Amino acid sequence: MIPVNRQELQELISSPQSVTDCRQEVDEILYEAYCHYTPKKVRTAILEAQIETQMDDYHIYTSSLVKNVFAYTKMLEYLPNTKHYCLWLPENTNPNIEVEIFKWITVLFPNHCQNLEFDFYQNTRNNQSVKDKPHFQVFIHF
Repeated sequence: MIPVNRQELQELISSPQSVTDCRQEVDEILYEAYCHYTPKKVRTAILEAQIETQMDDYHIYTSSLVKNVFAYTKMLEYLPNTKHYCLWLPENTNPNIEVEIFKWITVLFPNHCQNLEFDFYQNTRNNQSVKDKPHFQVFIHF
């Protein structure tokens, strides 16, 4: 199912196991090539550096909200005002996810924070590309 509005997006992500085939074909090819040709250690180091830099830049150490480089472009095709982010959490923490997302929205988008809405979910373990780092898919509607 490709969502054509926010309600359909919410319905789709309410059942995370049904979220598959999320990227446009060319984006999926690039993602698979990245995973295949970039060693996992390097991918993890890049991700950790990105998360650490953002946490240090904003002095928020409970999470990190970063734009998803390999966004679910097929899911976003009919949602032009929606952007795809990932909320990364330190291991062994259990924060309120909505609070963490809103905290980052107010920091990253201060001029829009009162009007922005978002949806989020956590992929099933089988669908997670990074299984050893807790994270959520976040869709911010501008």
